Amino acid sequence: MSRRHLDELIEYYDGHDTAEEMERGRIVEPLVDPMIVVSLRLPKRTLDEVRAIAAERAVRPTALIREWVEDAISGRGSTAEAGLIRAADLLDFVRRSAKVEVTTPRCTNDEPKSSRRGASDGSHGGNDDSRRGL
Repeated sequence: MSRRHLDELIEYYDGHDTAEEMERGRIVEPLVDPMIVVSLRLPKRTLDEVRAIAAERAVRPTALIREWVEDAISGRGSTAEAGLIRAADLLDFVRRSAKVEVTTPRCTNDEPKSSRRGASDGSHGGNDDSRRGL
């Protein structure tokens, strides 16, 4: 709105009684749901992650949280229940995980006998000479 237009509105409403206009008016519901402020407590580490993801997407953290909540409510967030992962979430996970060293577990003797090599055929996987004491 230009300064000139604003000055015209000020002059009009300062010099006119709007009571009659208000009497003829009617209450109209807003076209969109009003936004309500909610206080949400999150651990600092979680909020830091939200801020980082929001910065990568060039949005405010509150807008990102609102998007996640709306997605979950509308059913778009139920992809995890169907065993699906959103591409953006997968990329975020990979970026965060790339900073952590990944190690592979070693095989141990704690495996069930049925999963050991040769267990199904009755052998013990060892050398027969070791059982005979040779």
